[in-house]
Amino acid sequence: MPTRKCCFDRILPADLLNEAPPSRGLAPINSLWENGKTLKVYFLEGTPQQKAFVQSMVLKWSEYANIHFEFTEVQEESEIRITFNPNDGAWSTVGTDALQVWQTEPTMNLGWLDEAVVLHEFGHAIGLGHEHQNPIGGIQWDKNTVYRELAGPPNYWTKEVVDNNLFNKYQESQILASELDPLSIMMYPISQDWTINQFSTDFNPTLSEKDKIFIATVYPYSDPNPIPPVIVEPTVPAIPNLEVSKFYLYNGALTTPGEVQTLSFQVPYEARYIIETTGNTDLFMTLLGPNDPKLVLQSDDDSGISSNPQIKRALTPGKYYLQVRHYDKTGTGSFRISIVTAESLNLEVLV
Repeated sequence: MPTRKCCFDRILPADLLNEAPPSRGLAPINSLWENGKTLKVYFLEGTPQQKAFVQSMVLKWSEYANIHFEFTEVQEESEIRITFNPNDGAWSTVGTDALQVWQTEPTMNLGWLDEAVVLHEFGHAIGLGHEHQNPIGGIQWDKNTVYRELAGPPNYWTKEVVDNNLFNKYQESQILASELDPLSIMMYPISQDWTINQFSTDFNPTLSEKDKIFIATVYPYSDPNPIPPVIVEPTVPAIPNLEVSKFYLYNGALTTPGEVQTLSFQVPYEARYIIETTGNTDLFMTLLGPNDPKLVLQSDDDSGISSNPQIKRALTPGKYYLQVRHYDKTGTGSFRISIVTAESLNLEVLV
């Protein structure tokens, strides 16, 4: 009988506001990192042995996917932050959801430690969902049995947690997925007493052949049509004169699906700023810096007007970078970025 220790989805506060089932998938399009990205990993705790084991295991993903990991001693620059709390199970945020977690908080917990757990949770970290929730699959659950068994040790899951992690299917329109892979590292071990159609899977200890093929298509090493980020320097010398109520820094457009544009700008003095986009294009925006285009400060999806991102933050002098991409990997459209001091609008900004 397979182990009953199960990874669970770490739901972000924004997700809890939605009544619909989660729209995550095998590779949720809106949670994928930029192809070729190096993710910085920070250990919030752990013994040297635990850290060394994790470092050795995650390299297996990079053998097949153009996604990489750098273990850093600087917490503030990390996208992935790991704890080893044995009382908190095993979980990870999914892909770029990690950017919505406070820099002081973990994005992954490894409550127990073996090859399968590390590969599974880092699969989530690079944007993969649970295989058994594949909408192309055919698992017919014996729900009462599953509720009963997962309500006890070591999981102690409520009915709602079971529904979210097992029974809610993904929406095909929002994922990259192939047919169900029973051998996937992202599949739970499932015994026949959990299903009514004799479906079962064993404990999968490592990446399956389909895992390797699939992740290589999500993050390909060979991109026939690479789209490099566009660095756009401001063409107007207005940054030192941000006393105006609105300063429109840049008018832009995403013309190619998957395109990421990067705008750099200079902050001459410390102040509280509001950075936002306007227009009808559904964007995701990330602020980086100062003076380091790889140091993520904050990301946002739709805190602004309509589906526009907005970041409110105190900035010190230095050079900053804004990355803008469409929320939908296949989307395009025009947009406008504005930067304004909160003082000029007489607004309070929470940092």
